[in-house]
Amino acid sequence: MLSLAAMGLATTLPPAALAEDAPPAIDEPVEIASYTVAVKDAPNDAVAADLEKALALYRYQENGAPSLALLRRRAQDDRTVVQKVLRSHGYYEGDARVDVAAGEDGKSAAVTVTVQPGRPYVLSEHTFLLTPTPLAQAMPKKADSHFGSPVGQPAEAAGILAAEEQVVGALKTVGYPYARLIKRDAEIDPEAATMQVTSRIDTGPLVTYGDLSIQGATGIDDAYLRTYLPWKKGEPVNTVKLTEYQRSLIGTGLFNAGSVLLPETAPPPGAAPVTARLEPRPFRSIAVGVNYSTDLGPGAKAEFDHRNLFGANETLRLTTDVTASEQHLDGQLRKPQFRRNKQDLVGQVSLRHIEDDAFDETGITLTLGLERQLSRFWRAGLGGLAEVTDTTSSDAEGRAYLVGMPAFAQYDNSDDLLNPSKGIRLHVATTPFMGRFDSRFTPFLLTELNGASYFDLTGKKRYIAAVRTRLGSILSGDLSDVPAGRRLYAGGGGSLRGYAERKIGPLDSHDDPTGGRSVVEAVAELRAQVYGDFGLAVFAGAASVSEDVVPTFSSGMQFSAGLGFRYYSPLGPIRADVAVPLNPRSVDDSFQIYFSIGQAF
Repeated sequence: MLSLAAMGLATTLPPAALAEDAPPAIDEPVEIASYTVAVKDAPNDAVAADLEKALALYRYQENGAPSLALLRRRAQDDRTVVQKVLRSHGYYEGDARVDVAAGEDGKSAAVTVTVQPGRPYVLSEHTFLLTPTPLAQAMPKKADSHFGSPVGQPAEAAGILAAEEQVVGALKTVGYPYARLIKRDAEIDPEAATMQVTSRIDTGPLVTYGDLSIQGATGIDDAYLRTYLPWKKGEPVNTVKLTEYQRSLIGTGLFNAGSVLLPETAPPPGAAPVTARLEPRPFRSIAVGVNYSTDLGPGAKAEFDHRNLFGANETLRLTTDVTASEQHLDGQLRKPQFRRNKQDLVGQVSLRHIEDDAFDETGITLTLGLERQLSRFWRAGLGGLAEVTDTTSSDAEGRAYLVGMPAFAQYDNSDDLLNPSKGIRLHVATTPFMGRFDSRFTPFLLTELNGASYFDLTGKKRYIAAVRTRLGSILSGDLSDVPAGRRLYAGGGGSLRGYAERKIGPLDSHDDPTGGRSVVEAVAELRAQVYGDFGLAVFAGAASVSEDVVPTFSSGMQFSAGLGFRYYSPLGPIRADVAVPLNPRSVDDSFQIYFSIGQAF
C-alpha cells in the first residue's frame, strides 16, 4: 500500500516510467500566429471536458504563441495538468504524450495531446473519523452511511470531496455548527488498483440556540422581527435555520443587507448567542415613470411607499396610473405576520375613471383579504370585495352593486422582477360575484389563468426566450349580465401588441368592442442584448375573445408581430416596441408603438 497525504486531491502519484524529455530544439523566433489542439484517447467525456477547461494550450490558443519553442514548452508543461486531471477522475497512473508539428508556412502549428490514462482506481473504502464526538453519537442514524461517497466506484475526487462536504454540512444541522474537515489520508494499492480514504473531521462543541441580539433595527419593533424566528431557544443549532432567518429579515423590505451569525470562535458546549446585524433602508420611497402608446397616448405612473407605518413593517402603498382615457388611484395597507407566520392582512381601496371605446366607467372597489406565503415560490390569498360602479356600454347602462370573494394562487421562481431571464410565473385567480346591475340580480364567476416562462439560451442572460399565455372565462347567464368593466378583453401593450387597447373580439354596430366571456392569448418573444447595454427583441402572438363561456373563436383569432429595442438601464430595461397586426380588420390601425420601462411580460 502507498500512502498519499491528500491523494490527487492533494499529492501526486509520480507517473510510472516517464521517459526523460529531450531538450527542445532551438527554433527561429518566428511567432506562431495560430495553432490547433487535438486531445486523443481521453477515457471518457468528463475527462475530455475537464482537459479542455484546464489546459493552457486551450486557454491561450486565441493568442497563438511567441515561437515554436515556447509552444512546445507550453505543451510539455500541460503534461502535468493532464496528470492532475486524470488523478481527479481516479486514474493514478495516468500520463500524456504531446507532439507539436510546425505548419508548412512556419507560422502555424498542430498540437496533439495523446492521453495515456492507465488503469482506473476504485475507491474500496471511505472512513469518516469524527472527534471529539464520534459519528455514531453525533448522527446515530447515519453511522453506517457513506454520505454519497463513490465507494465501489472510480475514486474520483469530486465524489470524495462532496461526501466530506455532506458530512460537515449534516453536522451543522444537528448542533455542530463549527464542524470542519481537518485532514484527509489516502492509501492506494497499485496491485489491486484500489484506494482507501480516511477523512478526519473536527465536530466542534454541541451548541444550542442562546439569546438573540438584533442590531441596526432602529425604529422597528423587536418583537415583530422575532416572529420570523424558525427556532426555539435551547434547540440544537441548525445553520440552515440561521440562513432562513436572515432571508426572512431581508425579505421584509426593511433592510438593504443583513447577516445572522454565531460567535466567530467556537464557544464551550451549551447555549451560544446569536447576533442579527442589519443595515436598514429608508422606510419611505417614491417612484415615478412615464409611458406612451399610439392607442392610449402619453401616460404617467407614480408610487409612494411607507414600509414601516406603525413600527412593525405595516406597508402603505399609494399608486396612480394616468392616461388621457383612464385614471386609476389605489391605496393599499399590508399588515405582515398577521396572526401567524408568513400571513399578511391586506386592505385596498381602488378608484377609477375610464372613457374607452369599449365602455365608460366610474367606480370604487374595496378589498380585504389574507395572503399567505406557502413556500419559497408559492403564494395564495382569499378575501372579500365590495364594488360600486356607474357603467355605460353599447348593450347596457346603469349602476352596479357587486360583492365578491376573490381567491388566487401564484407561483414565481423567476430571477428578476423587471427583466427575468429564467423561471416560471403562474397566476390563477377566481372571483364569484353577485349583486345588482341594470336593476336586476346578476351572479357570475370570473376565472383567469396567466402564465409565463423564461429561458436563458446561453447561460449568460444575453439571449432570452420568453412565452406568455392567458386563459379567461366568465360563467354567467348572458354577456349583458356582466358589467362591461368586468368583461374580458384583449389587445394593447399589456396584451397583444399591434392592436388597440381592448379592441380584439366582438364589435358592436359602431365598431366598438363589447368584450366577451372568454379570452385566449399566446405571445412568444426573443430578447437579445446585442451590444453593451443595448438590445433587440422580436415577438409574435395571437389572441381571441368570444361571447361564449368557453372560447369558440366566433370572432376570429387575431395575430400580430413586432420588433423592439431595449436599453438595459440600472433601473431596468427601457423598451420601445413597434407591432403590426398580421390579419387586420378594417377597424384596426396599421401599427402600434409602445414606450415603457420593464419588459412587456
